[in-house]
Amino acid sequence: MDLNAKAERSLITTYRKPIWNRFIGGIKDYQLIEPNDRIAVCISGGKDSILLAKCMQHLQKYSDFPFSVEFLSMDPGYRPENRALLQKNCDLLQIPVHIFETDIFNIVADEKQSPCYLCARMRRGYLYKNAQALHCNKIALGHHFDDVIETILMSLLYGAEMRTMMPKLHSQNFPGMELIRPLYLVHEEDIIRWKHYNGLEFLQCACRLTEREHMNPGSAGKRAKVKALIRELKKDNQQIDKNIFRSVHQVNLETLIGWRCGDDQHSFLDNYNRKENNEGGSHMSIKTIKADHAPGAVGPYSHAVLAGNTLYTSGQIGLIPESGAMAEGITAQTKQVLQNLQAVLKAADMTTDDVVKTTVFLTDLKNFETVNQLYGAVFTKKPARSCVEVAALPKGALVEIELIAAK
Repeated sequence: MDLNAKAERSLITTYRKPIWNRFIGGIKDYQLIEPNDRIAVCISGGKDSILLAKCMQHLQKYSDFPFSVEFLSMDPGYRPENRALLQKNCDLLQIPVHIFETDIFNIVADEKQSPCYLCARMRRGYLYKNAQALHCNKIALGHHFDDVIETILMSLLYGAEMRTMMPKLHSQNFPGMELIRPLYLVHEEDIIRWKHYNGLEFLQCACRLTEREHMNPGSAGKRAKVKALIRELKKDNQQIDKNIFRSVHQVNLETLIGWRCGDDQHSFLDNYNRKENNEGGSHMSIKTIKADHAPGAVGPYSHAVLAGNTLYTSGQIGLIPESGAMAEGITAQTKQVLQNLQAVLKAADMTTDDVVKTTVFLTDLKNFETVNQLYGAVFTKKPARSCVEVAALPKGALVEIELIAAK
């Protein structure tokens, strides 16, 4: 068995539980890959990105749905020996990589305040641009579990805010592009073990700033210091890293002094002095929900309203969000209605599993069977439902569905 075959096979044998299962778990938990995605897997030459490339190659062979991958690498000004090692490893592991060149290292070399931040922003911009040239709609980066928890602490200790490295993001400057992090649940120590098991050697970073830090340990960057802090804390509690990770999945807003969402700033004082209403009940928070990937409202209403923990949606018809046109035929309209409702649920941080009641409106009950089959494939938990025949629906729609969901 050659080295490439051994390295790939070890992912589903020796390292199935710590690497492969967590890789698949992250993709499913955070819905990172969808049918017909074209993903640019970004390769820096380090252990993380090469492992990601091998995982994506293997997944593509056995995926339940079709998607395609391209392998993209940027040379930001590597030394010749580092560029050669990157190419050697890609050849050795049969990764057909596209390499393009930039001058980023020279540009950020004299940056005093935040060279790593500037470098990362510039690299990402170049990666998005070149991924688009390959007709990709997503870029995949090799950030792993340890990167995530280190970022949480760095933001807290150095940035004076609580934030994390997200498993996926919409690009702000490249419309239609997304960034995904499929190794989000994979621990760095397991990546290192996989590397040693297969006798592989990768670039450590190849960044000139990092090379200076290795020669002068006293100048170690903030991430290295936070990594050392976590390592020290784990001597007393082996769950420290997992607890940090879980903390951002279980944020209790009732115990925070302030928080923001987009441009909206909130304080615990906003609701602190609100008294019980005249009937003796406590005040219920009400929030308007706007979904970016559902068609815009065609009247004075919102996509949904979240009252306490209960979501009430407006009815959705088969309008295509991108064009505003009506899908043609009952099958296409029903599929679009269900997609629109799922977009609204997602905007409210809910899923179809949270739906407790739906109401279906049809202009012709002869279409019931078609709608019922498509509906059943989405609402697998079988929420309560009503179905009503109506004389007409807005814009000549054949079907409209509204729902109630609760957490």
